[in-house]
Amino acid sequence: MAKAVSVIHQVAAGLTVSEACKKTYISVAQYRSALKKEPMLQAMNDEAIQVRNEILNDMLINIDLHQSEAKMAAVISKNIQWVLERNEPEKFAARNVVDPNNEATKLLAEALNKAIERVPLQPGSTLPKFTDVTFEMVGKETPPVSGEVAGGASLGEGAAPILTPYEQLKAAGFV
Repeated sequence: MAKAVSVIHQVAAGLTVSEACKKTYISVAQYRSALKKEPMLQAMNDEAIQVRNEILNDMLINIDLHQSEAKMAAVISKNIQWVLERNEPEKFAARNVVDPNNEATKLLAEALNKAIERVPLQPGSTLPKFTDVTFEMVGKETPPVSGEVAGGASLGEGAAPILTPYEQLKAAGFV
């Protein structure tokens, strides 16, 4: 437990978990195991990571104090931004993070559709509806047999089979 606390203090001082573990002569796996066993240590670790992120944020703001060479300062700045965006996207992301399941997002979509309906249109023109395109995970489909398209219909001679969404994901290396 003493080594885990030492790692936490080093993380709060700005080191990564792996760097702090190396300096403390403890493996990252042992450290993670200690965090799982002790909820208090996990809370301290979470707070240490937030402190480290604030240190990185300060370094980013004052990069000229840490690096005088412009090209190197740009590289360091981009690296710090990358780390911060991944550690706390809700706080440091370069783009807004929108949760499509959030009630406010659904209300905004409804409000946008109502606003579009109120816009006067030229005769014959139409405006597209604001559509919810939330990605929904579905179960694996059964791939069609050779010579068939999805749904079991057969192809004409010389026609290439149409791939199901599952086959498309598999061909792209996602499955």
